[in-house]
Amino acid sequence: MDYYGPVRALTETISRLMIQEEIPHPTFALGSKPEVYLKLLTGQGLAPEDIIQLAPGHLDNWKETLSITELLIPMQSIKYLERAKDFEQPRSVKPRPRTATQEAMVLEAIRELGHDPGALPSRPAGHPGVKKAVFAKLSGRADLFTDSSFTKTWGRLRASGKIVGGE
Repeated sequence: MDYYGPVRALTETISRLMIQEEIPHPTFALGSKPEVYLKLLTGQGLAPEDIIQLAPGHLDNWKETLSITELLIPMQSIKYLERAKDFEQPRSVKPRPRTATQEAMVLEAIRELGHDPGALPSRPAGHPGVKKAVFAKLSGRADLFTDSSFTKTWGRLRASGKIVGGE
């Protein structure tokens, strides 16, 4: 049966191309069906019909050798074609919300200063407390903390019970 379309290089072909700049043109390849690719990803065995024998064909563009540059460009095209089909794509990971990052950094700074966020010591009269020391420690992170955003973060942590004491 004749097959016309993109194919994937066998692992052996890719390995040989990584060692040598040019190799004799391979005689076998993998079909570009998504299920073949999934078999490779999951470590399942390939069936004989998954492997395609390459032959010169009718186009008269057959070359005797294959180089790595000739292989990489078409592989990008194959990946694009596979994604265009109903091929399940991994979901992107959502970044952590800014408020969660701010809260985690405040709690970490409290611990680094040697305090337990759940039992902060009272502020000595006339001296700065833990809150001021934490703000001083985090003031270099202007991308996350301004005076206002730090106060709001501290308030959220107090309201949620993650910070107790320190008044």
